[in-house]
Amino acid sequence: MVNLADTGSGTVGSDEVGPAVLRPDGTLIAFSGTNSGQNAFYNTATGTWAATGAAGDFPAGPGTSHYAVADGPASLFPNGNVLVMASPVYPTNPPGVFNPPSHFFEFDGTNLTQVADSPNAASFISYQGRMLLLPSGEVLLTAYNQGGDQLLRPNARTNSPIKTPSVPSQDIADVVLYSNGGAPQDAWRPVITTAPSTVVQGNTYSISGTLFNGFSEGAFYGDDAQMSTNYPLVRITNHATGHVFYARTHNHSRMGVEAVGSGEIVTTQFDVPASVELGTSDLVVVVNGIPSLPANTVIATPRPTPTPRLRPTPAPRP
Repeated sequence: MVNLADTGSGTVGSDEVGPAVLRPDGTLIAFSGTNSGQNAFYNTATGTWAATGAAGDFPAGPGTSHYAVADGPASLFPNGNVLVMASPVYPTNPPGVFNPPSHFFEFDGTNLTQVADSPNAASFISYQGRMLLLPSGEVLLTAYNQGGDQLLRPNARTNSPIKTPSVPSQDIADVVLYSNGGAPQDAWRPVITTAPSTVVQGNTYSISGTLFNGFSEGAFYGDDAQMSTNYPLVRITNHATGHVFYARTHNHSRMGVEAVGSGEIVTTQFDVPASVELGTSDLVVVVNGIPSLPANTVIATPRPTPTPRLRPTPAPRP
C-alpha cells in the first residue's frame, strides 16, 4: 500500500499531497507527497490502485530525505508523458517537507527519469512552482521563491515563516517553457465533424466534433491550485501568410474529460477575431496542446449594410 499524502506514521503530518495526472490510457499517475517518494496508479476503468514500483518512484534526496511533491505542479505532454517538479521531503520536522532544491522528472508510463532543471531550480521548493499546458504542446513553468525570509506556508493560512534561511535570500523567479518534443497518437486528437466552410470577421459560429474536452485536464497541482485546459480552442492559420490567430470559444456543450475513443459529439461556439487575415485558412481545434487535423475555411469580409435611400414625401393633393 502506498501512502500518497504526508500524514500518518513515518511522516511529518503536514497533510500535503502531490498532483495526480490523467493519462491517455485511462490511468491516473499520483505523485507522492511523503518521505517515501513512492508513487501510484489509479486505473479509472477498474477502480483499482497499484504502486508504480521502483522504476516509477522518486529517488532518495540529501540526508534522510526523498524527493517528493508535498504540494507542487505536474503537467501532461501531448505524447502522454508527464512532467513533475519535486523537492526533498524529510520524515521529521525540522527539516520538514518544504526544502529546496527542486528537480524535474518525466514519467513515461513506466519510468520516472530526471530531466533538465529550470535555471533557478536550486532555489525553489516544489510548492513554489506552477505549470500550464499551452496550445503549442509546451509546458509553461512559473516559479518564485517568495523572497527568502518571507517563506510562507503554501496554504497561506498563517504568516509564520516555515524556516529562517541560513543566509539572506533574494527574490528569485523562473518563467520558462519546456518541451519534450513528443507527438500525440492520432487516436488522441480531437476530430472535427462539422465546421463552417466560410466565416466572416467578427462573427460567431458553431463547430462540433469528438474529444473536444480531451482525455485529461492537462496540468495539475497538489491541493491549492489547478490550471485545467480540457476545453476546445479554435486556431486559424492563414494559408498565404502562415500567421496564426486564436478565436475565443464559449458555450461548450460538455466540459468533462472523455476516454480515448469516445464518439460523443461536443459542440462549441467560436468568435472569429475582427483582426483575422482574409483568405483560405486552416481551422483547427486544440485541446491540451493536441490539435485536430485541419478543416479548410475561407475568411471573408462582412457585407456592407446597404444605406437606405431617402424618398421624397409626395406633396398632398389639393
